[in-house]
Amino acid sequence: MSYDLIMTVAHDDIETVQLFKCDESTVYEDNITWNVRPIFIACLGGQDMFKGKDDGTTGIYRLDGGYGYDMIELLPKALKYLRENSDAMKALNPKNGWGNVQTVDNFLVELLKASHLHPSAMVKIRN
Repeated sequence: MSYDLIMTVAHDDIETVQLFKCDESTVYEDNITWNVRPIFIACLGGQDMFKGKDDGTTGIYRLDGGYGYDMIELLPKALKYLRENSDAMKALNPKNGWGNVQTVDNFLVELLKASHLHPSAMVKIRN
């Protein structure tokens, strides 16, 4: 099982869609194993930040509904936390070997790059 992340642009931003020859309005997509959930919870923390409610949403789901410009602000903090607390984060590596702290780091770095390219794109997380 994995988390799927897509970034989509508004339909009025059709130039971006055409430029990147994307399927419909998707400008970026990635996925990552569900096994790294504890690492996402540690570096991204608590409640849903973009929907304005505390529905128990934690970890990667905090990104759902945000935009690229939100990621530009949030992700450097998450990456800093991951890197400054590497021993504690490594302790959260899945015992089955599917994913690890470096996998999460890479995932967040790539999302940050995509966010700089598409600051108006909405982030959606699905599993």
